[in-house]
Amino acid sequence: MVGVTVIPVSITKKRLPNLYIGVEPEMDTIGVSSLTDILISRDGSHWMGEECVLDSNADVGMLIDVSRCTLGQSSNAGNRILVLGNSNSAAFVPAFEILSSTTNTRFTVTSSWGASPIDTVSNSTARQEANNYYWSTLVPDLISDLESGDAIFLLSALNRFMPLDVNQEIENDLEDFRLGVIEFSSRLSERGISVFVLSPLPLAREANCSPSMAVPQWFAPNGAPCLYHTRAETQRRQYPLRMILAQLESIDLVTVINLDSIFCPTNVCTFFGEDGTILYRDTSAHPSAGAARLSAGTMREQLSLHQVQLIPPNAPTIPCVAALRTFHAGRLTER
Repeated sequence: MVGVTVIPVSITKKRLPNLYIGVEPEMDTIGVSSLTDILISRDGSHWMGEECVLDSNADVGMLIDVSRCTLGQSSNAGNRILVLGNSNSAAFVPAFEILSSTTNTRFTVTSSWGASPIDTVSNSTARQEANNYYWSTLVPDLISDLESGDAIFLLSALNRFMPLDVNQEIENDLEDFRLGVIEFSSRLSERGISVFVLSPLPLAREANCSPSMAVPQWFAPNGAPCLYHTRAETQRRQYPLRMILAQLESIDLVTVINLDSIFCPTNVCTFFGEDGTILYRDTSAHPSAGAARLSAGTMREQLSLHQVQLIPPNAPTIPCVAALRTFHAGRLTER
């Protein structure tokens, strides 16, 4: 298969009592359930897991208490970044804990499992009602508390936009995404609120792999046959989406945060980082806590280059004035 390869890996391992289970990788978070693990920051702030996410349609009507879903001291004079997205946003909570505890920026992290990356993209999943409630009710309420100089970080898995072959349905989805982000960012820019978007991650979900499959086992010394994609194939499938994001960034509507150096450091995008860190916590390819922590430095560099100022603790307080961005509709090329 072009662009797909299987490679052996080696990693520190721990044996379990049951020989037939094989070897489990040493990870502090593994499995989908770990996405809602409560995190208490070193500065005393906290992210209370299930209280910050919509897990199913049964959560329609649920309110999110910002004070229980924000990492970073409320007394800090810096900006606030509101994180919106599907379950991938919860996966990056450890990164935001590092950023909030080493800067004067607060991160309010929310999530709706299976949500669309923006409200204009259709959603026919089993969690459709939760998605609609999230974007129509919860998100506007959360945004209403933001002030000039704050920002929103759109952080979702974007695999639906990266099929093997692009058809008319995918083209329509991409256009809905593009127009939705344009409208969303343009409205917020009037209030001095910046919008960041996470660039697409590799095709790890399509590798049909898991942490325990990726590591060597007694019955599979070279690891299981995970269908890893090459960097070239990954870039080919991401190209239409990346072009849209680049276009929006070129007219100052969004800032794209790129984590390619973390999640695909070699010519093949595997389950492992450059230092051997396991990058994903489950078969759905939710980033692991280790991968999130590795991403913090890159996020900080890219965020600090733009409107949001990440002020180190104890540094002199500097007013953060976010330049208002003007949306020039004429600069967008319509299909």
